[in-house]
Amino acid sequence: MLRDQVISVRPFLMMGGLVVTEKQKRNPGLPKEPRKNNIVTTWRETRPSLSVARDELNQALGTSYGSSRIGGEWERGARQPTAAALNYMIAQTLPVILEEHGLDAADIEAMVNRLTLTKDSQH
Repeated sequence: MLRDQVISVRPFLMMGGLVVTEKQKRNPGLPKEPRKNNIVTTWRETRPSLSVARDELNQALGTSYGSSRIGGEWERGARQPTAAALNYMIAQTLPVILEEHGLDAADIEAMVNRLTLTKDSQH
């Protein structure tokens, strides 16, 4: 009885199920770890933890993003943050980076304003 219910993997193997195609070699998918040089990771590293970053972002934007959206999808590139989220991250991160390089507060504020995305959608 149980033998009849077990699905054989043999047809799958014969159809090339475990063979890596040329397309898969060229486009292996998303990396398991995020690139270090991206706005989401840089912003997250300026916060004490992912949960603090998430809570601050959600409070500022009136959203309810989960940790997996930020730490997983956005950082790995599976999804892009909204313009509003990117504007928030830029406004939070750029001052930290520029201050490290010795710029004063007025110059930093002017740069943040110049780098704000024009479309401020939440989708």
